[in-house]
Amino acid sequence: MNIRMCVAFLASIQLVGGETSIGGIEEPGESITSISCKVVDFDNNDDGKTDRRIKSYMRGGRRILVEEWVLSADGRLQPHFRAYMVDNKLVLSEYDENLDGVFETFYPRTSDGNFEVFERKKSGEVTPYSGKKYKELLESADAHVPEGGQMQ
Repeated sequence: MNIRMCVAFLASIQLVGGETSIGGIEEPGESITSISCKVVDFDNNDDGKTDRRIKSYMRGGRRILVEEWVLSADGRLQPHFRAYMVDNKLVLSEYDENLDGVFETFYPRTSDGNFEVFERKKSGEVTPYSGKKYKELLESADAHVPEGGQMQ
């Protein structure tokens, strides 16, 4: 999954009525303080080895963090995409473009679908995407962005 696909993924997380949510129903008897993790491994090329992993963390049955792990150039599974949720609503996503351990791109998002895109350097410096780069990213993801920048 590349950065453009991540934006398309974020754009697609819309429920009926425009509510942004990613699963997770609190089960009876689950404590709001309990944390659980579900791991799903994928073998995309049928060689018997995991080459993609999805980890979903839940607190009291509500999803709070989803990570996608992929193989790095040296053959190790490494996290490259994270989505953070509050009350089952996506609020922040981040992406490690080159699998160097630094999540260079992140997207804070509001409940109505508005979002921004920022770059993080290894030094920790954060800058917003430039207008041109932001527009190119959205256009390349085939995301529909009406006036005001709200993804539909």
